[in-house]
Amino acid sequence: MKNYVLTTLLLFAVFGGCAAPRGEIQNLYKYHFSLIRPSTGTLNFEDETLYITFAPDSEKINLLLRNKSDTPVKIMWDEAAFVDKAGISHRVISKGTRYEDKERPQTPTMVAPNSSVAEWVMPSDNIYHTFFRWKVSPMFPELVTVSDISLWDRTTFRFILPVEVHGQHKHHEFEFQVRVQ
Repeated sequence: MKNYVLTTLLLFAVFGGCAAPRGEIQNLYKYHFSLIRPSTGTLNFEDETLYITFAPDSEKINLLLRNKSDTPVKIMWDEAAFVDKAGISHRVISKGTRYEDKERPQTPTMVAPNSSVAEWVMPSDNIYHTFFRWKVSPMFPELVTVSDISLWDRTTFRFILPVEVHGQHKHHEFEFQVRVQ
């Protein structure tokens, strides 16, 4: 019995060191995003009023929005949406909304003339409360297996961003492609 225990411990010591650390396996594959509609060749969008830089990640869509005009621009968060790869539309919350207020009306963000604002949005139904703590489910799951890659590579999602300029509502629709590499 003593030899069995020693042999088992020796095998764990020898072969345990050969296993890749869990963190390395998790980081083999990464998401890469591109803006495909409107197609700009970058993650930037520009029109006569706005210049927007997008930086999606696994939990949220980061954006830097610059108002190029001489009048204020209002971002209408309650009308914004995230449309997932299955075509399901989700309400989003912005950076200024507390998680516990995710279902309440959101205050629009006013972007002063010739100024910028850094924001992020995420689907409100990805936010949940458990054991006295708020948590966020990712928009894009961790990639570990080859089947994970085939489920997510070359999929698309959309982000609808409604703004008000000069009292006129304009809905910007952005479509992104997900690549896994």
